[in-house]
Amino acid sequence: MTRVETPAPPRRDNVAIAVQRESTLNGAVAEVLTSELSSAGLDVANADDLPATEGMARSASSGALLDRLRGNAGILVVARIEPAGERELKYMGRYDTAYSSRINITVYDVASGRPIGTRASATIEYTSINASKKAEEVVGPLAQKAVEAIQNR
Repeated sequence: MTRVETPAPPRRDNVAIAVQRESTLNGAVAEVLTSELSSAGLDVANADDLPATEGMARSASSGALLDRLRGNAGILVVARIEPAGERELKYMGRYDTAYSSRINITVYDVASGRPIGTRASATIEYTSINASKKAEEVVGPLAQKAVEAIQNR
């Protein structure tokens, strides 16, 4: 009797990103992650834009996102932004507020639900004026670590 092997399901390499918690930085962080991952040749989508996870990416647990993304994405990149404080700035007769946050980025294999590589994290201090620039400076290197983890899995 001839044994017929069932081929393994195709490995999905598309990436869903979810940026969670602090809303001030969400857009800037998502933009940097998308740019860096796309530049590495990865197919990237914001989890909030995918039908399976639409509207839930900012607040759902990683487990809930992984469950919903199975069959729709191969990799999930979660960036959690935790507020760490703020301080008042006074310069040239003006006042502003500098915010400090901790950014943690974890990459998951959606099929297994397991993290890929190690979690990357950094602290960012920004104002409303320089949030995008600071996100590029701080999140760019974290996104590169995520790319390396994905490529080396």
